[in-house]
Amino acid sequence: MILAPGAAIAVLALAAAGAPNGTSRERPLASLSASPTRIALSGSSRTSVTLTNFGATRAQVSVGRGSFTLDLRGRPAIGRPGPRSAQAWLAFRPSAFSIGPGGKAELEVAARVPARAAPGDHHALVLLATRPSRVGGVGVRMRLGVRVSVRVPGKIVRRVAVRELRVRRSGRFRKLHVTVANLGDLIETSGVTVVLSGRGRVERVHAELREILPRTLAILTARYTGRLRGQVLARVEVDGVARRSFRLRL
Repeated sequence: MILAPGAAIAVLALAAAGAPNGTSRERPLASLSASPTRIALSGSSRTSVTLTNFGATRAQVSVGRGSFTLDLRGRPAIGRPGPRSAQAWLAFRPSAFSIGPGGKAELEVAARVPARAAPGDHHALVLLATRPSRVGGVGVRMRLGVRVSVRVPGKIVRRVAVRELRVRRSGRFRKLHVTVANLGDLIETSGVTVVLSGRGRVERVHAELREILPRTLAILTARYTGRLRGQVLARVEVDGVARRSFRLRL
């Protein structure tokens, strides 16, 4: 990609990385990190985030707020505020600051929950943006997103449902794709186990843990490397509780 002099590159990360590898002599011109990259608040409360400038130039940082979504595979992206967004509840101090090379700064993040807010988890982003710094005639601007969850007290509903189970061939292996719906009010981190039964054999396959926002769907994938083939019975368990059974062909 060829950029004209004076153009700007925007670098966005929803989870800031830690310190870059290498010595101080190898410092990139622009590198900003936030710790922690995710914060959880209980009701109207506050916490702090530490920002570190690992770059070789001074970072001029401005702070804003936004919302995010997770796609079916769990990949985060900035999106419009939805019914469970806490974007409007967030406040921060300071709203802009300067960090020298190798320096640190503390950002205070607070949530003020409205009186009639629905119980359960609400989510938002603290957006950190740096002013463009010149790198060979090109302006480089970084944006980091710190994920925020705010839990509103009250009567909470926890309900995870299994919607679908599909099999996809991947060379000599099989991939089991489980569609899960979070019908509750909390951000769930669900683990899925698929128990396969056939020809007198019982095998278990575990899918990765995945965050699922309230009232959304997620697809969790388990890789099956066993020897069962043909028609089998598959029982899907979420967090150790059997939720649904399927007949499928491996």
